Amino acid sequence: MQNTPKDNTAEAGKPPLNPDRPMPPLGQMSAMLDGLKGRDGWITFLELHWLRAGHASTEVVDYCSAVEPVAEKNGFEFLSVFEAKSTLKGDLRPEAIFLYRAKRGRDIPDLQMDPEYARMIPTRQALYDWERRQVFAVEPLLNRLGPDMAAARGPRRDWVHVVDFVDLRPGATYEQVAEYARWLAPLLDEAGGEMLEVYRVITTVEGSLKPGLVFVFRAPSAATLRTVVSSTKYQANIPSRDKIFEFSKQLTVATTPILGKHGS
Repeated sequence: MQNTPKDNTAEAGKPPLNPDRPMPPLGQMSAMLDGLKGRDGWITFLELHWLRAGHASTEVVDYCSAVEPVAEKNGFEFLSVFEAKSTLKGDLRPEAIFLYRAKRGRDIPDLQMDPEYARMIPTRQALYDWERRQVFAVEPLLNRLGPDMAAARGPRRDWVHVVDFVDLRPGATYEQVAEYARWLAPLLDEAGGEMLEVYRVITTVEGSLKPGLVFVFRAPSAATLRTVVSSTKYQANIPSRDKIFEFSKQLTVATTPILGKHGS
């Protein structure tokens, strides 16, 4: 009997199914992953996920809480898990966003071979529409989320956390991106928000999306962000902004952190 081919059409708010690919030998996979290390020496990953019908974000918390100690044992550091509340710009409607990192290329193969993790895979597959996940290897260009910020301002779990995927225009540089982020950060600060991180996307590991950059920022409300965008300073800088960034495939997602450092 022949295998039934996948229906690879995209559903509303979801990307098409990822193609089937045989898993490479573990040594080859480890070497490939080591090649994705950023300048900070870490392999950092950002993932977009969709839940299967009938499942909720509370189950994401339960699953991640169970997986985290097993992942840590295998060399991973969970950074944050976000519940996606709404898509502000773009066609996709992800429901969860993960941010995590590892030091060694063999960490992912080691985790996949761990018997404790293997016992969690049926739960994972029932919860997530796994074949639609989008996985990016990223490295930080700017990181302002440190203990000093958390101590100064206290918990921010109830704030709007925006994860913004954009592209770099041909000829623009990452130095220009960092300079723009440093210009935007105090503007957000003045309005009561915070610029947290900027990542360059090294490569798309899994999926059809090919963003170049990811911004993460937060504010007490969407009104705060509208205040920034409508300000005289921001409007005057739009011509310079548009020389750096390409927005035609932008995906902007409003989220709430449900696990990890971004809720601090």
